[in-house]
Amino acid sequence: MVNLDINYMNKKTLFKVIRIIIGVLILGLLLYSVGISKIYENLIKLSIFSLILFILTYFVAWFFTALTTKIIISPLGFKINFFELFRIRAISWCIGQLLPGRIGEFSLVYLLKKQNISTGVGGVIFFLDNIITLVTLFLISIIGFFTFFTVQQSLQLIAIVCILFIIGSFFIFSKMGRKLITKHILRKYSFIFEGFSKNLFSFFSKHYKYLILNLFVTLIKWVCISFIFYLLIILFGGIVSFYYVFLILSMTTIISLIPITLSGLGLRETSAVYLYSLVSVDGGIILTIQLIYLFFNYIFAFFALTLYKK
Repeated sequence: MVNLDINYMNKKTLFKVIRIIIGVLILGLLLYSVGISKIYENLIKLSIFSLILFILTYFVAWFFTALTTKIIISPLGFKINFFELFRIRAISWCIGQLLPGRIGEFSLVYLLKKQNISTGVGGVIFFLDNIITLVTLFLISIIGFFTFFTVQQSLQLIAIVCILFIIGSFFIFSKMGRKLITKHILRKYSFIFEGFSKNLFSFFSKHYKYLILNLFVTLIKWVCISFIFYLLIILFGGIVSFYYVFLILSMTTIISLIPITLSGLGLRETSAVYLYSLVSVDGGIILTIQLIYLFFNYIFAFFALTLYKK
């Protein structure tokens, strides 16, 4: 059993290294394609106001994420100070930046346990909040597919995403799927999620109104973040419609969740440069903004984790 666990951990480490290498290679090719000189020219344009907007993005995201989590927790009878919830969501986000597909955000379950919320209930809170975000982004992305691609291409992309949702639903909502997860993924840690299914179905039947409210707040969150990104493009000299920024941000966020690189590294930047090129926005501007965000992502992640360890 010990040897099996060691082999399992070694494989996980190997896959993580491979994902990092793939992400770095994709990003390197993109830098070469756009041109480092363009990035330098745009960095010179960086102002104090721009830096404030970059940092503001994170606080806006964490604020609304804490709010959506608060909405889900409210009908369950748990009382958590909003500022504490803000801190918890910020930390879980930071951990998510350091793991593929942002699965590190699942640390929210552990952090909520410290607030006397069982892991089964915490798992439901995490699942519901994230699935609503995915549904929101997917619905916006559907509009984006038909805006940027042909009808045939759009239908193909929608079909792929729907298949992924169906597969995910199978593992979450069916007994067979949950057994497979328990046996092959959770293994000896399956006891941690005891009561997940019961709490999940109970929430859907009794508190569905809170899910609708969560969806509405999540939509506002992405509108606000898109507006900040829109202002940044303007400040760097780009000309683009807010409508396109809103669509592209949703689409690139969905793409970044594909777990083949570390937290979407390379995938997010490449898809953003390509999609913005379709609306005549210079790739150098978009890549510069994306690289600055990438820098802040890891700065915030390591800073937050260092404080958390202490």
